[in-house]
Amino acid sequence: MKIRKSAVAAALAAAAICMTAAVPANAATVTPLPSAVQVAAEENVPFLTAEQAVSYFREQVKAHTEHIELVITDWETDDFDAVKDMLNNAVTEFTGDPTEGVYLAIQANKNDGTIYQVAEGIYCDYHEEYLTTLEQEAEVTAEMAKLRETEGFKKAAASSDYEKLLWAYDYLNEQMVLENDLLDDSLSSAYSAIFNKKANEIGQIHLFVRLMEELGVEPMLYMTNMNILSETEADIHYLCMAYLNGKYYFLDPIWDKKMGGNGHRFFLKGYNDLDSENGGSEEFTHVHIFALFGITPEEAFEASEVSAEAYPAPPVSYSLGDVNGDGTVDSVDASNVLAEYARLSSEGGTGVFTEAQNKAADVDGSSQIDAVDASKILSYYAYLSTTTDPKGMTEFLGA
Repeated sequence: MKIRKSAVAAALAAAAICMTAAVPANAATVTPLPSAVQVAAEENVPFLTAEQAVSYFREQVKAHTEHIELVITDWETDDFDAVKDMLNNAVTEFTGDPTEGVYLAIQANKNDGTIYQVAEGIYCDYHEEYLTTLEQEAEVTAEMAKLRETEGFKKAAASSDYEKLLWAYDYLNEQMVLENDLLDDSLSSAYSAIFNKKANEIGQIHLFVRLMEELGVEPMLYMTNMNILSETEADIHYLCMAYLNGKYYFLDPIWDKKMGGNGHRFFLKGYNDLDSENGGSEEFTHVHIFALFGITPEEAFEASEVSAEAYPAPPVSYSLGDVNGDGTVDSVDASNVLAEYARLSSEGGTGVFTEAQNKAADVDGSSQIDAVDASKILSYYAYLSTTTDPKGMTEFLGA
């Protein structure tokens, strides 16, 4: 998928220093100027401490301010790169507010900043462009409020972080209509995924990141499989990570979708086993960007918080009709059965259910998974809403 020149440069810069940056590094340049240069008071540039600058910069990005200026008055070193990093982190930092952090950083898709010394301190001058409008972001927030009231979200929110991510991963996969044009900004946001019912990779990941933050799980944006086509274009693949119990784990719902539905092949994986369930597919093998510099995952991640191995999945118990093992039989199970039936009926006929899930899905005992099983699951789900003392699935089917 093609990306812009600025993203190419940012990704290469991140790879060069073996960083798993939450977003492409900002484009601020560092320009030391004579201390005689001053910022006039009439320019209305705020003079702030470093702590104040962090909050101010984040709020300006949230407000989609296109030109952000500030002077940091208490910076005591000449490390201007640290100023750049501080302002970048001000946007990407996970705060617990789902409209901030990586979700916010993805919105600010282009920036051009200059940082230099003036008599009063460190002058920071940023020009930003955004993928969405404030009105569109307000619509996304309103839609998230509706989603929060659904049974599925409430159940996930009350569960473990593993279950939260599993719900968000499945929700995105079920809703996803993937477009391939990464250069079209109108397809590159959660807004497009929700309201246009389609989005490219970055748009789908933007929505996934928002779902993660809504559920209180810290995300990180990640990129792999860069193929530089020219000075201005490259192919690249977007996925993300989640921070659980002091470690980051990979999540790639995009490739799970492309491989034919949701097989959780790339769910909470480590760097050693990220592709352990891709069936040996070269097309769906992640190539880290730092590999361009001859750096191995072990070398890149050894001193980081990125896990080498997959997150340990909790034990799952599947009962008849409950193919996702969440303890209930509902329309989600029926949908999963239909999706598995479609996979089995396609050319190649490869399913993703485990042996335990196959047994749970075969509710009519025909030794095959098909639309009949899905129909019976839906019938049982409808029955459950009519009684306070329900029969079990086996008894219901025998009635």
